[in-house]
Amino acid sequence: MKTKKFFILLPLLLLTACQNQASHNNHISKKENSALIAKNKQKKLKEKRENFIYHGKLSPQDKKKLAKMNITAFGDSIMEGCKEDYQILFPKIQVDAGVSRQVSSVISELQNKSLPNTILIGLGTNGPFSKDQFDTIMHLIGTKREIYFINTNVDQDWQEEVNDVLATGSKQYSNVHVIDWNQYAAGHEDWFWDGIHPNIEGRQIMVDFVGRNIIADEKY
Repeated sequence: MKTKKFFILLPLLLLTACQNQASHNNHISKKENSALIAKNKQKKLKEKRENFIYHGKLSPQDKKKLAKMNITAFGDSIMEGCKEDYQILFPKIQVDAGVSRQVSSVISELQNKSLPNTILIGLGTNGPFSKDQFDTIMHLIGTKREIYFINTNVDQDWQEEVNDVLATGSKQYSNVHVIDWNQYAAGHEDWFWDGIHPNIEGRQIMVDFVGRNIIADEKY
């Protein structure tokens, strides 16, 4: 009798087990599908962001938002040459730039300087700066402000070193953003007076590129 009951119950037990497994697999499948959808959405958003930065154009609304931003910018002769263009796109910007400037002078200025929430730094044309110097800048500015570093485009031995320091730093600090001027300007000798300093057309192109990088974080 017990044997008979067992053979009657066995199919029911197997059916229940199969249903439970199917339900579990379905739960996993839905979870994996949701993760895949989120991943694809993030990928498309990243592609849209990159396309806007490298091929897009600032809209009137973008320019209105940029015009309201309080920004302090530190740079060398390249930024000094673009100063008027920066002031047109960012009317509230404070540009602190000079010829032949090194990163060490900016570090000393940061010691006692009151700073807004957005910082723009364009250095590395006149010489390298180390990871230690980068970390010192981050220590002085902090992690609560958004910091945009324009990487360097100069035919010198230290170009790769500077750009590597910035790329590494952007992975270490979530508030650090690298504006890849080196990549964007590649092959555009017509944008420069001497291969380093932007000419009239190049200045406008560079500043618009900086603007698109900054507003992209809000748009995407």
